[in-house]
Amino acid sequence: MIDNVKCSESRVTGSVVGGLVPSVFATFVIFLILYEPDFRLQVFGSYISAVIIAALYFFAFRSSISLHLGVSKQELLIIGLLVFSLVFILFVVASAGGDVSKALHLVIYLGFVVPFAAVVLLIFLGNRGMEFFLSIIAVAAFLQALLMFGEFFSETISAALDEIVSRPELVHSSYRVSGISSMTGDGLSFVQFIGFSSAFSLAYLFESVRHNKVWYFLAAVIFVSMLFAGRTGLLLSTLFVLAVLAATSWRRLLTFAFSGSFVIAFLVVAFFAVPGAFVGGFGVSFRHALEPFISLASGSGFRVSSINDLLNNHLVFPDSIRVWMLGAGQWGDANTGGNYMGTDIGYLRMIWYVGLPASLMIYSWYLYALVPMWRARPDLKYYLFPLFFCLFVAHFKFPFLLGSQAVFFVLLIFFSVMRERSYSGLMGAK
Repeated sequence: MIDNVKCSESRVTGSVVGGLVPSVFATFVIFLILYEPDFRLQVFGSYISAVIIAALYFFAFRSSISLHLGVSKQELLIIGLLVFSLVFILFVVASAGGDVSKALHLVIYLGFVVPFAAVVLLIFLGNRGMEFFLSIIAVAAFLQALLMFGEFFSETISAALDEIVSRPELVHSSYRVSGISSMTGDGLSFVQFIGFSSAFSLAYLFESVRHNKVWYFLAAVIFVSMLFAGRTGLLLSTLFVLAVLAATSWRRLLTFAFSGSFVIAFLVVAFFAVPGAFVGGFGVSFRHALEPFISLASGSGFRVSSINDLLNNHLVFPDSIRVWMLGAGQWGDANTGGNYMGTDIGYLRMIWYVGLPASLMIYSWYLYALVPMWRARPDLKYYLFPLFFCLFVAHFKFPFLLGSQAVFFVLLIFFSVMRERSYSGLMGAK
């Protein structure tokens, strides 16, 4: 029974800067950091996120006198290891005479701005527990999904969004949408996966969370929105659900697999039987999402064009020990404007940029964050292990583990779990 494996009751503790306004404000800040909208508002430009974070910092210290403001050794260590890894990357790139501007941006933004934002959110909202922050992330992804639907089906909304944020040209030349974000494709799809995994976990794993049907609904809406962004999030979300179900209930896993197979078979049959229903942008999105199954049904075999492209054209390995160890120091190709060596694969892009040792430092940082959370709350294993597995799988498609979204998300749940345990210990000692 799932009741035997659900996570234990959420321990919502501590003084909280209460009310709806702080939660809404925190949702707004998390939305800005995860989706990185480049607002056309010239007063703040692309730095509006930093302005909001600064405002949050100000209000936090005005409103949180009674909160536990101390930073634990584990929190300092996780930030210190991140900064050390990024500074080491900067040193390696500078030694190779490479793209120092990219490395410097990583040090400043990932090493200082993102951890600062995560810590301030914890101070501002108090010791709410990880489940609370997952709910904020899920709501942010749901709001983005609604914007994506509006953009896809309404030219008026799409034009209005063009006036608010600078969006990639791909939005105007394909079926893809971006909502209030300056990214689409794999990047937006990956962030939607983070939102989906949060909503699904709240509905399925955390028995203390109320209104689980609402979270299932949010998860479903977020999942469908990925049809209009990219397949990466769809694949990661499916993989996450399969991993969680495999760890908790084989009966539900088989039910999910059977139901999913039936739905896919029905949609593929409908695609061939009623082709008129799959025209325009919706038809392109549908064909793209179900490409392997449509190809299989049409006799072309089970194939995914993007994965085939990765395997055939992006497996470009270094041919010297020096590059394997220290990289070439290049992130992009100045001549073509694309990726260095023409590869999208995250693991290879990092090797070409800084070499294998520096890459392993970043990957080890994620594993170091995982272990203390698991030890602090063993009941989270059914959430954490599938989540981190999917993060490392995603890095094969694109260097997500060196992106602000993954780092911010991991730091946020790490701080919330550590502070929850620390505050519970303080209360128990009284």
